[in-house]
Amino acid sequence: MKLVYKTICTVTILMMMNSAVAQEARDSENHETLWFSTTTSSLLNRSSTELATNHISRGIRLAHQAIQNDLVLSDQLIANHNLCVGFLSSDETETAKPYCARATELAQQPFNLFKIRGAYFLSEKAVFRNAQVTNSLFHTVLSNIDLHDLHIRLSLLKE
Repeated sequence: MKLVYKTICTVTILMMMNSAVAQEARDSENHETLWFSTTTSSLLNRSSTELATNHISRGIRLAHQAIQNDLVLSDQLIANHNLCVGFLSSDETETAKPYCARATELAQQPFNLFKIRGAYFLSEKAVFRNAQVTNSLFHTVLSNIDLHDLHIRLSLLKE
């Protein structure tokens, strides 16, 4: 009886994980920029919100203010990502390049990307309760850059 119970639980968990992965794949097919949130910097959260609502110059200004502070590594990634995507949205590709390069470099760190109640958070911890693990962080950052300028991704990968 215990073996049957364990088998049923295992199959149920696998089905739930498969469903979560399929849902995330559907979400990523929407071709929308994923904006990151943080629990340690309100400036970065405001920057992400402004950029997500097409207030590009305000989002860039807030990310610039945040990057002037001592930030934890995950917040440095968010600030560089926001500056990269913000400048790309403003058709300032040359200005965006160093921020995009730094964002893709930081995205290769061992962070996990979690979706919690519609917001995307970075964490070095493996598990959050009520959280859904999403695609790899590096892939997400590159996808966000691609949405704004496909050519810059190619130049970043060559460097």
